[in-house]
Amino acid sequence: MSSSKLQEELKNFYKQQQKSLALVKEAKAKAPTARKPAKPRSTDKSAALQRIESEAAAAAALLPAVKVEDEAQPEQHVPKTINMKIKRVLDCLFQAQKPLNSAEILARSGIDVHERELYEELQANQSVERTGDLFEYKGQLHWIKNKEDLASYVEDSPHGISVNVLKDAYISIVDDIQALKEEHRVWVVTGADLNEEVVFPCDQKLAKAVHVDEDIMDFFHENELEKNDEEFIEQQLKKANLKPCMRAPGPAIKKKAEEEKKERQSKIRK
Repeated sequence: MSSSKLQEELKNFYKQQQKSLALVKEAKAKAPTARKPAKPRSTDKSAALQRIESEAAAAAALLPAVKVEDEAQPEQHVPKTINMKIKRVLDCLFQAQKPLNSAEILARSGIDVHERELYEELQANQSVERTGDLFEYKGQLHWIKNKEDLASYVEDSPHGISVNVLKDAYISIVDDIQALKEEHRVWVVTGADLNEEVVFPCDQKLAKAVHVDEDIMDFFHENELEKNDEEFIEQQLKKANLKPCMRAPGPAIKKKAEEEKKERQSKIRK
């Protein structure tokens, strides 16, 4: 029974009790004053009146104590595949940033970790640490808990580390990376694939020792190149008698190489 329905029934009960009490008082007032009721009858009426008053008071006391429950939250859609269930549990544990028992995981994710196949997969998963009925997320960089831990780890990584890798440590790590960048404690550089950022330690001694003239800096910022135009960059390097050294050929270069290859093959056939 919902709280609103229970409250309505209690109000109706209270009204009925009040109506009964009024009827009893009205009947008592209409009774002849000269004729006194027999003692047992008077006792019965008095007991009935007391019972009605007691029940009415009890009903009235219950009314303010009724707490209207919040509307029920819609049930979460439970994925059917085992891989999606594992991902849901891992996301739940990562968001919690603390150990959760099976009941808490069920309440947060809608997943029962005691399903046989799922339970075995979680036990074998290196990102999950289980102690009794407690499950905790243990990622690759789980020991990094705050900004100072992050700064220390980056300082020991002179070749840089991907932001995507660091995101596995804790939820707010991107904000801490930005804070370290603003404090000039790290450098954040776009990677070779242009879709990935890499964090490097910032050597304050080196930063102070290196000086770049203002005219060179202005020239650098005034000349913009298309990020994805590898062919244009290659041409400009060749014009400057520099050998291009790209990690992976882009779409334009691949297409040109294929066309040149087809042209050479057609010449050989002729």
